[in-house]
Amino acid sequence: MVWKSSCLVCSILCFLTLDRNHVLSEITCQPGEKATKSRDGCIPCPDGQYNNKHSQIRECRNCDPCELNSFEVTPCRPKQNTECRCNEGFKGLDKTQKRCICPKGSGIKNLGLASVTAFLLFILILKLSRCCRKKTKIIRQGSACGKPVEESGEKFLPPV
Repeated sequence: MVWKSSCLVCSILCFLTLDRNHVLSEITCQPGEKATKSRDGCIPCPDGQYNNKHSQIRECRNCDPCELNSFEVTPCRPKQNTECRCNEGFKGLDKTQKRCICPKGSGIKNLGLASVTAFLLFILILKLSRCCRKKTKIIRQGSACGKPVEESGEKFLPPV
């Protein structure tokens, strides 16, 4: 009989303990907050973290940075994650637009004549600058980066 009564007392105590934990876990925190470890209240999300809905969770989510080819529109706040947008000409991999790629078929062929001309001009200037670094005193007319030639003292520039 003692055995049965002690089991009954133990069962009641276990039930009350479980019920107490169940009641405490029913706490619902507002967006921007998380439940305390003891689940007896709510505290704000720390810097760099957010919670965007009413919840019973004890951890906030880490803020996502804007990554590949995107920029920040709205910074992360306790109630909302970072909002990103794709750079001009790029397409988001998903609706968050935190990572963006070039649309299929785009590339150098879409740069236009001005970009190609600027690139070629850059290469020409780079090649000519190497001539100047060799400290060439006189360059034979008609050759770029020619061998130094001592002539009548006049300096010739390579054709452009």
